[in-house]
Amino acid sequence: MFRYNPDNFIMVLLSKAGSIMLTELMWAVLCMPVITIGASTTAMCTIMWRIKRKEDVCIIREFWAVFRREWRDATRAWLIFLALGIVLLLDIFACFQMHGSAFIVTFMKWSTILFGLLYIMVFHWLFAGIAKYKATTKEAICNAFFWVAVNWKQTLLMTCLTISNVIAIALLEWIAVPLIGFNSYLQNSMIDKIYCVSKKEKVVEGI
Repeated sequence: MFRYNPDNFIMVLLSKAGSIMLTELMWAVLCMPVITIGASTTAMCTIMWRIKRKEDVCIIREFWAVFRREWRDATRAWLIFLALGIVLLLDIFACFQMHGSAFIVTFMKWSTILFGLLYIMVFHWLFAGIAKYKATTKEAICNAFFWVAVNWKQTLLMTCLTISNVIAIALLEWIAVPLIGFNSYLQNSMIDKIYCVSKKEKVVEGI
């Protein structure tokens, strides 16, 4: 006869999966107005870190609390980032409509693609940094570029996971939601681990 045990491995795993899915759902819903993507992503990072650390967390209430608290800083950074993204999209469109020297066209296309990848890489760290540290918008953006440069291998892996999310959505639509939640959890776990290692190193240096 099956006995309910909240400490059972399977129950813990299911509970964690449910928390991840609910966090991802909250993020998706609050991203719908577009202008709220920054604050929603910042809140998602915070809640994912708490799930990773096995903290007791009320997903909906605490997600909303972080969303409101970080709204101003995250939205300011997002609007700047969104404007850069629009310019980048226009450049991509222009490059693929360009005619002329094959070398110049190829160079422009690859340059735009590389800037697009850098854009995604910085996105991973920008709102995680806002969630982790108290900083101005300029400092948050500079810090994001710093973390990309210092942790380029991990950042490249996170970018691959993000690209796989896009491909999964295009092919599987809503069936891809569990994969997206799992990838998001992996990405935020990597970021949290890097932040924790960095903090320990600073403590050791200060002794």
